[in-house]
Amino acid sequence: MKICRGVGTNHNLKNRKEKKMKYVVGIDISKGKSTIAIISVVGEVIEEPFEINHLIS
Repeated sequence: MKICRGVGTNHNLKNRKEKKMKYVVGIDISKGKSTIAIISVVGEVIEEPFEINHLIS
């Protein structure tokens, strides 16, 4: 699993090409559902907010 600690940056990664983020995903997690939205780094809405219900098994 890769953990990013900076928005759009790769900290201290030598001998790698810098990768620039294109999209930002926002996730709001609550008890019964999560709301997700996707925007570009320039603010263009890629995916309007949508909900995913949590299933109890």
